[in-house]
Amino acid sequence: MKKKLLLMVPVIICCGIGSSLKAQRLSDLPKAEREAKILEIAQEVYQRDRFKAFYREYGEPFITEFVYTFDNDNPNSPSYGARKGDIMYKVHFPYDQTKEVMEEECAAMVTIYDKTAEAVHILLGNGFIIILKKIKEKEK
Repeated sequence: MKKKLLLMVPVIICCGIGSSLKAQRLSDLPKAEREAKILEIAQEVYQRDRFKAFYREYGEPFITEFVYTFDNDNPNSPSYGARKGDIMYKVHFPYDQTKEVMEEECAAMVTIYDKTAEAVHILLGNGFIIILKKIKEKEK
């Protein structure tokens, strides 16, 4: 019985460490690592087949950060569930504005929630906002 207990303790500790690492906020990471992770998440979303008409490889994508100023309790909002003080990151994917014109200043902009490290929505160059959670629910 003691041996089983002694074997279970390290397993429980390892599980706890693993879940706490997964639950880590992006803002807790060092800046270089955080930006690399944010770009990775945004590029995965932007390169999906459904957005290929808007995909551009022009210039370097850049990241902006903003803090939510209110609690978002509107279930129809792309950022539903965000709380005052929560951090969001936006990754802007530029396009060559001398060769084409879109409604927006970028070909796409992916918004990522700091707490969950998940992409919340994508704003395409034509002005459409696609809520990624709704797509995920439809695919189930």
